[in-house]
Amino acid sequence: MTRPRYDLRVRVFVEVCGGPDDWQEAEKRFDAHGWPVRGFHSDGDGPLAAALEQDPGTRLYEVEVRLFGAAKGCDRGAADRLRKVMRRARIEAYVRRAEPLNRDRHVLSNWRVVSTDLRHSGGRPGWRRFLIRRAVMLGRHDVDGIVSGTPARRCDWHAPSPSAGSHPRL
Repeated sequence: MTRPRYDLRVRVFVEVCGGPDDWQEAEKRFDAHGWPVRGFHSDGDGPLAAALEQDPGTRLYEVEVRLFGAAKGCDRGAADRLRKVMRRARIEAYVRRAEPLNRDRHVLSNWRVVSTDLRHSGGRPGWRRFLIRRAVMLGRHDVDGIVSGTPARRCDWHAPSPSAGSHPRL
């Protein structure tokens, strides 16, 4: 099963009016889009209690909208997307607040360790570069290792070459 692709998370507080039927339909729409509901508050409770009127027919949902793309303006994009989904479902809903959640900047990339024994200095013809890239993709030069780190540190963890001693040529 493939996981949905996203890299931004926005916490959106949306007020759904109309009673239990509309609340249930709104929850179905959130689930259909893969947006987890982090909680809901009724009758003027919750983090926006001072700003909202108390109405027994409304419920305030805290939804995590997941987006893919640039971080600039993601709060507005998430609010617009949620508003359009609710409008298409003909549910009376109002986005009250949207705030981006901080991304974990310490997630490191995984890098495959490849041997550099066959690397030569100087330029190569285009067809040879193409063949070498395909051989690396197929695992021909793979030494069965994966390291995690930033792009700047990926060369610090290169695998030792069995024929050259401790370090391969770069």
